[in-house]
Amino acid sequence: QERSAGTKRLVQLGVLGAAVIALVTGWQFYQGREKDRAAAVALANQEKLAAEARAKAEAQTQELQAKLEAARRIADAFSQSTIFIETAWKLVETSSGKQVFHMYAAPRKAADGSDIPKMPMYMRSNDGTIEPVVWTDDGRGMNEAIGSGGTGSGFIVAENGFALTNKHVAAGWFMPYRLPAPGVLVGPDGKGGAKIVGELGEQQIAGLRWIPVRAAMLGGKDFEFKRLEGRVDFLDVTFQKNKLRIPARIARVSTEHDVALLKLDTPAALKKVELWDNYDSIKAGDPVVLLGYPAVSPMGMVATRSREMNTAGQREFAVVPDVTVNQGIISRTLRGTGSQKVEGGTSEDYISLFGDVYQVSINTAGSGNSGGPLFAPDGRVIGIHTYGRSTSSATVSFATPIRFANALMGVEPTLK
Repeated sequence: QERSAGTKRLVQLGVLGAAVIALVTGWQFYQGREKDRAAAVALANQEKLAAEARAKAEAQTQELQAKLEAARRIADAFSQSTIFIETAWKLVETSSGKQVFHMYAAPRKAADGSDIPKMPMYMRSNDGTIEPVVWTDDGRGMNEAIGSGGTGSGFIVAENGFALTNKHVAAGWFMPYRLPAPGVLVGPDGKGGAKIVGELGEQQIAGLRWIPVRAAMLGGKDFEFKRLEGRVDFLDVTFQKNKLRIPARIARVSTEHDVALLKLDTPAALKKVELWDNYDSIKAGDPVVLLGYPAVSPMGMVATRSREMNTAGQREFAVVPDVTVNQGIISRTLRGTGSQKVEGGTSEDYISLFGDVYQVSINTAGSGNSGGPLFAPDGRVIGIHTYGRSTSSATVSFATPIRFANALMGVEPTLK
């Protein structure tokens, strides 16, 4: 019985040991499975994060590549929408139709006996400002005509031939005029004539910012009647890689911003750009592309042989413009006077010396690129290249937001 009981206990112990071993083995197997499962989950998460990182990096690379290729895409798509402008104008008195001239003092002798050449005359108007002395008399060739000319850029905004450019390109008589210096200041001599009362240096004259149509001497400040006006001698538009000059006319001119609307007549529909007013969302750092015809860029020419009767074989030369592409970023946005609230004051206390413009990191545009379209990377025009500012160490460019050109495209009432 004791042996039987001992054997039974031994069997029970063996079963218990086997159960413990099975339990331990099962627990170890379970733990191993859980570790494998956790490892698999961790690996899957790592692979997911890595895939997301790769996708993000690829998207950023594609975005960067798209921005880098934006200039090429925009040039390919809109070079034929960017126009080359050549113009010349003169100031006339509307009542007589006569051209207006800047009067010059006759050559004279200095106190030491040396010769003083003819010099432009300036006067002090009733409000104290200094203006050039102007009249409708060329002084037998001594006086200089008020007028100017040059080249610029623009872009087609409607298939029927409307185009935008700068006001200073198309209608320079509304803009500050470059006056000759040095000059002499004249005043009444008490006998119904004038006498020299002083001299003006280059810096004094450069700061006058005189606008031809507002010449006080000829009643240019009379708001009831347009006494002075610019008369266009020619305003020609040429498309990229084309020699054909197409006459254009001024359709509208902005009274507040450096923007003008032109109209040219062609039998075929023209390719236009798309405009995008992003004034409220644009930020420094946004990429931009500029098209235009800067004067510093060499122009190509073609020679054409005439095939007309009596002139057959004669050669004529014509400039053929080729658009220039520049790429950069918005460096800064300058908001106009009264656009921002001043701490401790009102928005009326904020004054912008440069008006409403975008500062752009493109310093290879220059004269002649004025009026060119400024594109966002998606190919929509957001501004008009307007002018540059240079110092001895840096050059920056400025563009007028397209918002201020949109006003020329409609007939919204001024008074609400």
